[in-house]
Amino acid sequence: IDDSLDSVKLMSHILDHYKCDITMAFDGQDAIPLLINRHFDLVILDWQMPQMGGRETLLLMDRLMHESKTHKNKRPVPVVIYTGHSEEELELPLVRHFSYMGFINKRQAFSSMLR
Repeated sequence: IDDSLDSVKLMSHILDHYKCDITMAFDGQDAIPLLINRHFDLVILDWQMPQMGGRETLLLMDRLMHESKTHKNKRPVPVVIYTGHSEEELELPLVRHFSYMGFINKRQAFSSMLR
């Protein structure tokens, strides 16, 4: 889930290399119906997006999944935060249906790809 086409292409390329099935969303509002209606093994979430940021997206997804009968008693979906901010700047909300698995700094990811 990322508003940057370049970031989505980069992440898709990396995950495709590992033969992952990929579903893309370009903001939190696009991602909500996907996450409610399907199960994902991992969510990679941009933290700063113009329409609905990562924090707001995560909170809304968690609330809607809690209300959804199809997601009762399933294990939390792992989330990796993908952002240009430092990990210390993130204010991770408490959620039931997602588990924070890690952090990828966009600037470091892009610069390492260019080397």
